[in-house]
Amino acid sequence: MSTEKKVASEVAEEAVNPVLEQVVQPDLTAEETAQEEPKAEVNKKAAAEAQPDEDSFCTVQMCRVAFCSSLNLRKGPGMHALVLQVLPAGTQLQIEPLEWVTDGTGVWYPATVDGVTGFVNGQYLAPAEV
Repeated sequence: MSTEKKVASEVAEEAVNPVLEQVVQPDLTAEETAQEEPKAEVNKKAAAEAQPDEDSFCTVQMCRVAFCSSLNLRKGPGMHALVLQVLPAGTQLQIEPLEWVTDGTGVWYPATVDGVTGFVNGQYLAPAEV
């Protein structure tokens, strides 16, 4: 009985997919194959050169407290996290813009001020004046 089901399912599949795709490999001569390999090697070298060194990335950005009279540096992201410091307007701090967290009350960035690390709400930050 199971053999009949298998045969019936194969027949049904052939009716649904009457044309089977075949992968066609081009016939390359040894000379053409030798010409193809250096191109791939050159592309690998170009890709490696295009990849910047991890040490060249600058993931820290200098900002200042703006748009408010003071900003809370919190232990974690969110309005309910413990306040570590109160930063007055104009305070310079380092944030890590690639490590942001959102919790529905804002976008929170990891920040460091005078060696203390915590989180600040990004809506109260502006680029540091140089």
